[in-house]
Amino acid sequence: MRANFTWILSGNVTYSACQWITLVLLAKIGNVTMLGQFALGLAINVPIFTLANLALRSVLVTDTQGRRPFRDYLGLRLFTSLLVLLGVVSFLFCSQFSATSMVIFAVSLVKAVESISDTFHGLFQQKERMDRVGKSLMLKSLLSPLAMGILLVTMRDVFWGTVAMACGWALVLFAYDIPRAMKLLSQTRDAGHTDSTLADTLKPRWNRKSMRQLTIIALPLGITVMLTTLFSNVPRYFLSEHDLGIFAGLASLTVLGTTVVTALGRASIVRFAHLFTERNTRAFRALLLRLLGFATLLVTAGILLVLLVGRPIVELLFTAEFAEHTPLLILLVASAMFEYFATLLGTAVTATREFKRLAVYYSFVAVVAVVLAFLLIPRLGLPGAAWTLIGTYSIICLVLLLILRTAWRRARGAHHP
Repeated sequence: MRANFTWILSGNVTYSACQWITLVLLAKIGNVTMLGQFALGLAINVPIFTLANLALRSVLVTDTQGRRPFRDYLGLRLFTSLLVLLGVVSFLFCSQFSATSMVIFAVSLVKAVESISDTFHGLFQQKERMDRVGKSLMLKSLLSPLAMGILLVTMRDVFWGTVAMACGWALVLFAYDIPRAMKLLSQTRDAGHTDSTLADTLKPRWNRKSMRQLTIIALPLGITVMLTTLFSNVPRYFLSEHDLGIFAGLASLTVLGTTVVTALGRASIVRFAHLFTERNTRAFRALLLRLLGFATLLVTAGILLVLLVGRPIVELLFTAEFAEHTPLLILLVASAMFEYFATLLGTAVTATREFKRLAVYYSFVAVVAVVLAFLLIPRLGLPGAAWTLIGTYSIICLVLLLILRTAWRRARGAHHP
């Protein structure tokens, strides 16, 4: 677990750092509006693609008994990604190819490539080869700011910079992810399997019955994860492109902590799943408490850093206009604490495979998030967006604790009839 965590942490830290550098380049070489357009593209595409992805990676990883072959997951992921791209293209025609809609389309290309790559990462994670996930993330990470920076300097156009990012990520998919997946399967396949059988395992299968069954299994978790991404993006729909640029720039400074916590969750989800299957309550609880304690220390350090040197750091990394909103950063770090707790609690709940219950409760929280944004942002402005996040993630934590408690009660009842 330590080795897996080290690799996924290294990959995610590099990935998040380079994504953050990309935002800084947009703010410094471009302008706040460009940053706002790119952030809006992410805010729109991330929830849509997350729903289309159906959280197949988590379903694949927690399928410890190997109920379905990998090619079923890959086929469904390719199908849903294509559907989303067709929908975005339709939106592009309806919007008459405005500058903002073109950026949204470019971001959809990036997310489509990422979703396919994520399927192979799920295979690596299931085999507990997080080193390959980490290396893939590092390769994509380095290409993001490089592609965006070159296109911003030469063309001053965020659209072409985003398209270049998509091309770079596609290169990593075909040059690294797919070959490494073939090699991994060749090492783990049964001795009686032939090379043609190995090739078939990576050939997408579009069997209608299989796709329908897998969709039924994964859809509740897909809705849940989509709602999870929606929670952090809801405030962005209520902001202008300029204010969104400020908000996205400052929020990006909490990404490092998010990256660490996400890496912890991904490195521990298989362990959580095994502990839940074994009904080892004590070890399950101990692991969860250790992760939550680490997240608390992380947030405490972040708040102290902002209070001591927040303004000069913000002005150095971005511009003086961003530094004027340093008090907002304190609220964003506070909201990050509840987000980290929700991420780790969500990992534990996912390991119990309580997918339907998650979807139902999260639908309620999504409504609450919209209501909070509607009430707070018009009155308080940017601070209202941060308070919306704090309120939303606080409720999520309570919901996850309730689901986790129910899951364990049901598990004990099934174990002791």
